[in-house]
Amino acid sequence: MVTVAFPQIHTPYQQVPESLLPSGSQPLGNLNCTGNVLNNLVAYHLLSNQMLESMDTEIGRLLVQTGLASYNPDGSLNYQPQNTNTMVVLIGDNGTYAFGVKAPFNPSRAKGFVYQTGVWVPLVIAGPLVNSPNRTVESMVNIADLYQLFGEIAGIDVHSAVPYYRTVDSVGMLSYLTNPNQSSMRQTNFTQTGRNIHVNAPLPCVLQSFPGAPGTCVQLMNTEAICHDEGGLWYNDPKDTPNEKTYNNCCEVQADFPPNSPTNPIEILPDYQNAIRNDNYKLVQLLAPDCSSEPDKHGNFKDITYTEFYQINEAPTPTLMLDNKNVVLCSDNPATPGQPCAMNPNLTPDQVTNFNNLSTQMGQILSSESACPGDGNDDKIVNGQDLQFWRKFAELTNYGSSWYDFDLDGQTDSTDLAIIQAHLGTKCPPRK
Repeated sequence: MVTVAFPQIHTPYQQVPESLLPSGSQPLGNLNCTGNVLNNLVAYHLLSNQMLESMDTEIGRLLVQTGLASYNPDGSLNYQPQNTNTMVVLIGDNGTYAFGVKAPFNPSRAKGFVYQTGVWVPLVIAGPLVNSPNRTVESMVNIADLYQLFGEIAGIDVHSAVPYYRTVDSVGMLSYLTNPNQSSMRQTNFTQTGRNIHVNAPLPCVLQSFPGAPGTCVQLMNTEAICHDEGGLWYNDPKDTPNEKTYNNCCEVQADFPPNSPTNPIEILPDYQNAIRNDNYKLVQLLAPDCSSEPDKHGNFKDITYTEFYQINEAPTPTLMLDNKNVVLCSDNPATPGQPCAMNPNLTPDQVTNFNNLSTQMGQILSSESACPGDGNDDKIVNGQDLQFWRKFAELTNYGSSWYDFDLDGQTDSTDLAIIQAHLGTKCPPRK
């Protein structure tokens, strides 16, 4: 198996070399692509369209140079996957960055969020095992399912091949390719995001999804230059802030620009996000910083957990149902106003049943991994190998963050070594 990553659709948005575009493409040399051009979304869409087209060219070149395709005399691609011996899989790793999102999807709930615009990505599979090609499979799949697909292609049962202490979350996919009438095999789909591990929390950067939308304050970028490349404003620099003040964290920013303010409203990116869906409903769990608490020594605030519940589908426009805040079925999140889901009289019996089922399943997933302090290689045993690996990772990262940073303070140090020593000989239960 060979993996190739194409980074074209990524900030900073920029012009594409003409050699990677179809002849007659619109010249875009006049556009400003230095980062923060929020007042010109048309320019962003033009640039992102051509960046995507350049990826088409590069994928075609890869197929030709690997011998899977050829060029026709007019330069078009001659790819007949049924006549090859290779399966080709194309997938996006996350939703589109806000500036490139197009209707009906929601740019304020795109990359970085667990809402549909942020996690619903393209997946294209071609090759000799595909029966009745040029069709769409509407069943839910997860990127984790590719692990089992590659095993199926190779004739390997991945669930029995991995060690007993590791649980494989993959669901089979090959039958979708070989059987056009295959019914759905995945009943739910789970996704999550988490906060970066750091010694000190990065300074606040405010991103905007489109002109007039509330800004989103994030503490992810570790330099002002990266913030600007993402089209953001560095709120630790008074030159970037509307009131020429300096801010040290997003809670300070939101105190001056609350979400309900008439000008410059700012929301804070949750520290952690979890979501689970079935065919018709989606439950979202957000862990957002409690700005009324005091930050710890690393600059992190305690989190408050909020729950939102939506009805969704994958129908074409105009009947597409996305998890946008204006259609939330219930919510206890102040940023997405609604009635709390518990004992909400406005929910139908079907909605209550789905809410309860999804809540139970999310709880089971989140509690399924048993804690095993001191086990850095995830073999459910704390032993001399962990001592050896702690030393290796401490040297490799110069005592920075690693698999052996058990207290998640951004350092692999003596504190983590002490955790291993305190639990030597422990055998932890496998995943539930």
